[in-house]
Amino acid sequence: MGAIGDNIQARRAVRGLSQAALAEELGISRQSVAKWESGKSRPDLERMARLCDLFGCTMDELVYGSASATVRPRCLEPPPDVPAGDGEAGSSEWGSIEDTSYQGTAARAYERYATRRCLLLASGCAVPVLGLGVAFLCVGLGVSRALAFVLWMLTVAAAGLLLRMAHLERHEMMESHGQIAEFHTLEQRHEAHIGQTITYSISFVMFCAAFVCSYAGDWMPSLWWPLSGLTWILLAVSVFLGVASYQRGRLVSTQHYNGAVQSETKVSPHGEDT
Repeated sequence: MGAIGDNIQARRAVRGLSQAALAEELGISRQSVAKWESGKSRPDLERMARLCDLFGCTMDELVYGSASATVRPRCLEPPPDVPAGDGEAGSSEWGSIEDTSYQGTAARAYERYATRRCLLLASGCAVPVLGLGVAFLCVGLGVSRALAFVLWMLTVAAAGLLLRMAHLERHEMMESHGQIAEFHTLEQRHEAHIGQTITYSISFVMFCAAFVCSYAGDWMPSLWWPLSGLTWILLAVSVFLGVASYQRGRLVSTQHYNGAVQSETKVSPHGEDT
C-alpha cells in the first residue's frame, strides 16, 4: 500500500499541489489524501481514475510505478533543442525542477512557519512576565497600583492572543501542506544544536542576573520597586530565550511536526474516505 501512497505524494509534489488542493480537486477531505500517502488506506477505483487523469499517467504507473520516476509536468519539460547530455551534465538544470517545484516551496513554508511559531510562543510566554516588570517599575515611578495592575492584565491578554495565533499558525500549516519530507541536513541540525546551547547559556545568565537583582532590593530598600521591576524584566528575557531556543530545537526537524499531523488525522472526525 505504500507504493501508491509514495506515487501520489511524488506526483502531487511535482505539480505543486498541496494535500488540501488535491483533496479539493477530488472532492474529498485533506485527511483522506494524508491517509493515502501514509499508506493507511488507498483510493477506490473512481478516485484512482481521477488521479490518473489529473497526473497524466496510467493506472499501472500510479499503482506500481516508481515514485522517483515521476513524469515532469509538461510546462516544465525541457525544450526539444536542449540535448539530453550524459551523466550529470544533461540533467543538472531540468532534473532539479521536480525537487524545487513543490518540495522547495514546502521547505520554505516550513521555515517561515518554524520562525513565526518560535517567536509567537516565546513572546506569549515572556510578555506577561515583562508586563509584571513594567508594572513594578511604574509603581516605583509613582503610578497607582490599580493602573499598574490594569497594565499587567493587558499584557496577559496580549499573551493569550499570541499563543492563540501560534495555534492557528500550526493548524493553517497542517491544512496547507500536511506532512513534509525531512529536508534538514545533519550539518544544519548540528549548527542548530550549537546555537541552542549558546542561547540556553545566555538565558541562564539572565536568570542569574534576575536572582541577584531580587536580593539587591533587600539591600537597598529605597530602590525595591525599580529593582523588582528589573528582576522581572530579566526573567522575561530569560523566558523568551529559553522557550524560543527549545522550540527552534524541536522544529529543526520535521519529525515532531509530521507526528502532530498524523495525530490530528487520527482524531479528526472528517478523516474518513469519501
